[in-house]
Amino acid sequence: MQRLLLLMGLHPDDPVAWAMGSDGRVVRSGTAGALSGLSDEAEAAEQVVVILRGDLAATRRLRLPVRREAALEAAARLAFEDILATPAEDMHFAFGVADAQGDRMASAVPAEWFDGWMDALSEAGIRADLVTADHLALPADRRIVVDLGDRTLIRLGEGGMTVEPDFLDILLPALEDAKNAQRVKASNTDELAALYLERLQTLAPPSFLRGRHRQKQDWSGVIRQWRFPAGLAAACLLVWCAGLLVDGMRHAGAARDLNDEAAQIFTEAYPGVRVRDLARQAAARAGESGTPMLLPLSVALTEAMEETEAVELTGLSYQAGEGMVADLRFPDAAVLETLRARLEADGIPTSESGSLRREEDGRFAGQLIL
Repeated sequence: MQRLLLLMGLHPDDPVAWAMGSDGRVVRSGTAGALSGLSDEAEAAEQVVVILRGDLAATRRLRLPVRREAALEAAARLAFEDILATPAEDMHFAFGVADAQGDRMASAVPAEWFDGWMDALSEAGIRADLVTADHLALPADRRIVVDLGDRTLIRLGEGGMTVEPDFLDILLPALEDAKNAQRVKASNTDELAALYLERLQTLAPPSFLRGRHRQKQDWSGVIRQWRFPAGLAAACLLVWCAGLLVDGMRHAGAARDLNDEAAQIFTEAYPGVRVRDLARQAAARAGESGTPMLLPLSVALTEAMEETEAVELTGLSYQAGEGMVADLRFPDAAVLETLRARLEADGIPTSESGSLRREEDGRFAGQLIL
């Protein structure tokens, strides 16, 4: 795959170092005075990867055993509260792939700062496929410290960071993982881009293209490529549909007769019930049961709570046809997600009612519908 790497400066209007790579090797590289000067290269590349400076990024490995986007971000915001200098609500997050234990790399940058970069890319006519930070794009299979002269990129087992040289001598001795880290000096764009391409060949780094910044699929190239095959397929489909029309007209009368007979049987079984949607009404009647589900749902919830630490039940209500509503207290969103996963593994669908609220003792409260 032909990839275009855009190695950004401190600000969107700074010169941009770029490298084009294929099969993990740099093919050509250069420097553009502005983002707008790289629109042709971006159009020719199969993938555009934007690598921002990680000076403002806070990165650490977290155990987040959740899958849904909203729960993942809520859990990360709670975990980052103790290391961010600004409120977590003002940060935009990127998440790596989770391992078997639910551990994944998470990184946070100021949302307003990231919005500025996205606006600059849009104004330059560049559609990025992946946006990440410099230390996140380093190879993930080893501990590595990359000296770039004006800054140093650090990628360790528990996280990563981008620091200035003056701070490096103070920081490194305090990092246990850094003692066995590989030390690399990248003196030019090609050497740094080669490290990034090595990572992209195996596993994509965490991308900040999430939420409202998630890129929509560009179908224009696909449509152009498949225009003729699609036209041919449409012609064949038209001929096939003509044959179906003949058969359909032949069988339409029999279908109407069967539907009328089914409606008559339903009316005899449920006198006084007006037939509006026969299939849906029949399925609903067939699914009716006189046995309340409160007891089995209560048992399932109790067993799941016994296997999920620190979840408190503060209230319980049940309405036939709606489900059981459990009022719960828990330390964080990850614990609630674990409880939901346990219930759904037993075949019990769940959903959250309303939003979580944080109480005075620091715990969270919310409702779960079974």
